This record gives sequence, C-alpha cells and structure tokens, in this order.
Amino acid sequence: MKKILIVAGRIYRSHVARAFLDKQYEVTVFDNLSSGCRENIFPESQFIQGDILEYGFLLETMKKGMKASCIWRPSRPPGNR
Repeated sequence: MKKILIVAGRIYRSHVARAFLDKQYEVTVFDNLSSGCRENIFPESQFIQGDILEYGFLLETMKKGMKASCIWRPSRPPGNR
C-alpha cells in the first residue's frame, strides 16, 4: 500500500486526505492541533501530533516509509508563532 504523510493535515481533512484515502493510500496526518482538534481527522488516518518547527521529529516521521510528498499550508505567518 502506498503511504503519504500530510503535514498540517487537519487543514486538509475534507479534501486532500479524503482523496488519498479513496485511492487506497495509507494516510498519516502530522499536525500540532494548534488551531483545531483531533476529531477533525478522518478515523481511517493515522495521527502523529507534532510541530513542523520540531524538524528532527518531522524528519524521523518522514523516514517511516513515506514515499509521497508532504503537504503544508501555514495557517499563520512564520513570525507569528
């Protein structure tokens, strides 16, 4: 099964994650939940709570067999964290 890691995945719940799930991908969502809740993530997805600012943790997560692109759209400008 193909695997994809969706970074900031809570944002993409209804669009990108669903599209990959429907195409039989194993979806893992990486999100810090700073502006949402875990209930917004599809139950068929795996979930890892983490922040993209924790680069080492994100890199280790990506090394777990993810063979597809990461998707990230910041909800806040980088200087406002």
